[in-house]
Amino acid sequence: MSEPISISQISFNGYQHPLKDLYKEGKMPSVKRGLYGGLLNNGNASLEHLKPHSKGGKTTWRNLALAERQRNTARGNKPLADFLSWEMLEAYLSQFNFRIGQIFDGFLYQDQIRSTCRELGVKSRKDMKKLSEFSDFEPQKKLSKKVLRSMRNKAKKAEKERRKVPVQLEIQFPDEPTLDILA
Repeated sequence: MSEPISISQISFNGYQHPLKDLYKEGKMPSVKRGLYGGLLNNGNASLEHLKPHSKGGKTTWRNLALAERQRNTARGNKPLADFLSWEMLEAYLSQFNFRIGQIFDGFLYQDQIRSTCRELGVKSRKDMKKLSEFSDFEPQKKLSKKVLRSMRNKAKKAEKERRKVPVQLEIQFPDEPTLDILA
């Protein structure tokens, strides 16, 4: 039996999470397409649980992606690997090569989503038996080796830059002054 859903997690527009809030507030201007490749806008953006909530998936950064509501609903709680190829995943993640202060780290998000998709069996298009049950869904064209290499190089360069910036952690103990620690 699955855990009950708390009222604070649901709104009349679906689940609430900072990922969707940041997108809808216009703080992610480079994000134009959802997980399945369709164009996103404030009216159709929804949170897709990679591992469905009904099957134990949590509403956490590592289990959420932005997707068009229609395709999110069409997938329901069916296996992600039937709807998403690794190439589609990489195209989606390539939009997140940025950070928003201490609120959002796109590079960490990319790593977490890749890890979850590996666990859920997402494969390269050539290794998939069936790609999708979306009747109107046309998968993105296969990315050339040159484009993939360029995306990897940009991600590596951005990762090096990210590691140069010191992270400031704030630790607070009850009835004690705040300590600032530079990691």
